[in-house]
Amino acid sequence: MNVLVVDDLYEVVQGVVDGVSWKTMGVDGIFTAYSVEEAREVLERNEISLLLCDIEMPPHSGFELLEWMREQGMDAECIFLTSHAEFEYARRAVKLGSFDYILQPARYTDIEAAVQRAIARIEDKHRTRVAAQYGQFWQEKSNLLAEACVTRYLRSGEELDSFLEELGRLGVSIGHATEICPILVQVHRDTRADDADALKALFAEFLGRTDDTQLIVGMEEGCFLAVFFGGNACWAELGSALDQVSLRWEEDGRGRRPTCYVGDVILPDGLCEQLKLLRKRMQDNVARYSGVFAPTQREEILHYVYTFPDMRRWARLLESGECDQVREEALDYLRQQRDAGKVNAEFLAKFHQDFIQTFFTVAQAYKTRTHDIFYEEYPFNDFLQAYTSYDKMVSLVRFAVDYVARKIAGPAKNESPVEQAVRYIQQNIERDLHRSDVAEAIFMNADHLARLFKKEMGVSLHEFIIQEKMRVAESLLRGTNLPVSLVASKVGYPNFSYFSQAFKRLNGMSPGEYRTRNR
Repeated sequence: MNVLVVDDLYEVVQGVVDGVSWKTMGVDGIFTAYSVEEAREVLERNEISLLLCDIEMPPHSGFELLEWMREQGMDAECIFLTSHAEFEYARRAVKLGSFDYILQPARYTDIEAAVQRAIARIEDKHRTRVAAQYGQFWQEKSNLLAEACVTRYLRSGEELDSFLEELGRLGVSIGHATEICPILVQVHRDTRADDADALKALFAEFLGRTDDTQLIVGMEEGCFLAVFFGGNACWAELGSALDQVSLRWEEDGRGRRPTCYVGDVILPDGLCEQLKLLRKRMQDNVARYSGVFAPTQREEILHYVYTFPDMRRWARLLESGECDQVREEALDYLRQQRDAGKVNAEFLAKFHQDFIQTFFTVAQAYKTRTHDIFYEEYPFNDFLQAYTSYDKMVSLVRFAVDYVARKIAGPAKNESPVEQAVRYIQQNIERDLHRSDVAEAIFMNADHLARLFKKEMGVSLHEFIIQEKMRVAESLLRGTNLPVSLVASKVGYPNFSYFSQAFKRLNGMSPGEYRTRNR
């Protein structure tokens, strides 16, 4: 602990320094100053806990020094030592928050007693501050520990009693009879470190829940488990509130709306089984539909009779060189099924099986060996897993048709990965593209492609996608009368607000202003 003694009289300062038993009170350093200016310099260079200060020190005063300290955020205690007994002096000292006011001449024992009381107050404030910081630290960590506790329970299947007891110690009160509602949230883009915090904030805003009635647990990449609990909760209102959460997520520029799979209202002992069902529903959403799926909504398409296209006709068209027609029909068929909400894992598996059979039939007509295709052209695991994702299936269709077209056209100049990426972006400018989409389309690792693209193009892949979209948007704004909202959708921005922000960041003006100036 450091003390500063300030007085414009040398003998007064030295008398206080020599007359008080500082070491017995735990004071480590004693600093001195003979004017307000000197005192400020000492305070700026050193951490001072206690100030003993005269009041009248022309051209300034001890009051001015204390006011300056408070403006700088210094909370050192202050004891005024003065020969002025006027009431106004004492009242101003109290108003400024000084600890004590001692009239000179004073005995050193009186000064020492005042210093001891001030030190006791400083130590009390320190203990209070530490306790508050510890409490805040524990509150923050208890949430993390509670989330880790849920994750461990779901993975290991430990005893329910132990699980609930540990949650109770962490401030989460759930009993055997507490109703809970699990929700699996799927984020449709590369995750960021603050996604969990963002979800918590949105849930708290729209569902009125606080940390003692909800838990957000990170699962695999891009997936979170939200557990809501409370006996008086109105679960019927959950759907509309989640719709608002989903919409705000998109409006905040965090990407496409997440998908929320709402589980049944259950007791804690059914959480593990309920999570399995939610995972199954998520895995079946191969088209990655956004929205809120309640327990009563079976997005699985039951009793639906699929009408598959005539793929033998596609085979004949491919063999005769009509590759563009087959590509257009196949992609249009998949798009129609997706927009109708008919794409699930069962549908995609059947389509995958029929399509690859057609492709192999055509490939054999060109005397192509199957293992050559997957060794040189297409990752075999991606081929096998194409039915697990709508986007992967679209990628496989594009590859298969383009492969046949190349065989018909003969050898052609090989494109570099960056050239392939640029071509893919320009051909799919109407999609909500992310770097992972581009990398997947050209069968490359996303991080490796990003580094390669930055090196060759001098701009990041993410920025290039935005620049290309804005280039097309500028052309549409200049050369057409399309509404700005329609222009936004044509360059892959379903959210007009997000498009307007991106356009203004790149052009320095809104889309409407740009159209007016470049008409």
